[in-house]
Amino acid sequence: LKSSQVVGCYIFDALEDYSFISQFTKLHDVFIMCGGAITDISFMKDLKEWFMFYIEDAKLSNLEPLFPTKEKIKAMFPYCVGFGGCEIDDISVLENPEIYLSELVVLCPKGANERERWQNIRCGTYGYYEYESRA
Repeated sequence: LKSSQVVGCYIFDALEDYSFISQFTKLHDVFIMCGGAITDISFMKDLKEWFMFYIEDAKLSNLEPLFPTKEKIKAMFPYCVGFGGCEIDDISVLENPEIYLSELVVLCPKGANERERWQNIRCGTYGYYEYESRA
């Protein structure tokens, strides 16, 4: 795959290591289901052309790798970001007034009460949903 220009990466099964994603610097879409083993998204820091990022079940300390440098931020670029069932300690990088998300979707377990925490992010469409956990 390295010899090809890969623009989308859709992962539907849990993996032990996601670092290979960083090798595909031209990625536009990164979609990860079953990401419970992910504690770090540093694989995103060198992806300069992404505009869609969705991840499920990750436990992250911060989201800095999405916008690691000022050069990464493109004014009014249509970034679409989604988090499903993730635990994220620090979301302040998304509160940067220079970042505008076209869409932000946050899915949380019922009773998480995270809506207010996310509503200060500048975005065109904001969706916050709580779901019933499957026991």
